[in-house]
Amino acid sequence: MKVQPISYDEYKYEVMRIYRDLRREGYYYNLLILLLEECIEHDMKVVPVYLNTGYKDDGVKRLHDRSKYADSHSLQDIIIVPEQYEYEKTTEPYVSIEVKKPDILFENGKIVKYNSLKAEGKKLEQLQEEFRHCQYIIFTDCITWYFLRSNEEINKFDICLIDDKQWKQDGIIWEKLKDKIKMTLNESKQIKV
Repeated sequence: MKVQPISYDEYKYEVMRIYRDLRREGYYYNLLILLLEECIEHDMKVVPVYLNTGYKDDGVKRLHDRSKYADSHSLQDIIIVPEQYEYEKTTEPYVSIEVKKPDILFENGKIVKYNSLKAEGKKLEQLQEEFRHCQYIIFTDCITWYFLRSNEEINKFDICLIDDKQWKQDGIIWEKLKDKIKMTLNESKQIKV
């Protein structure tokens, strides 16, 4: 299925609308799925797994084998997997996506405060657990983006769409973000081959 590209202006509007109206992490997932589906190759798919909880490591074989992408106590939000992935036939993901709600405040459509996402504390512990199941993780709050590889130190974010309480205005940053997603997917796919 061909995905209609989302423009940078549409994306910014949705980030602000979700914050204004809903203000929960889970409501950002569909926006990110739209963006990710635009960036994947024809032999990949984007699968939300944030609700695949409650599986215990009790030795019982289950219809859905979550152990291919998570253990019984850690769970990422979205995975990008080979096209042959199915609920009954899970595969290891190419990339895991860990999403956090942005720490932002808008008033009258203007950014009053934005604290960029940091990979530290409990968030860093969560990422380290997820690296046990996937070598590549995209960590984002929809504004700050980290493109992480296992066994590499997390120094700083790769892309931030806000600078000095303003959305970066040029379309170059938007294209750079999509290119970075595609590059990460391509690199992760090469490792699996």
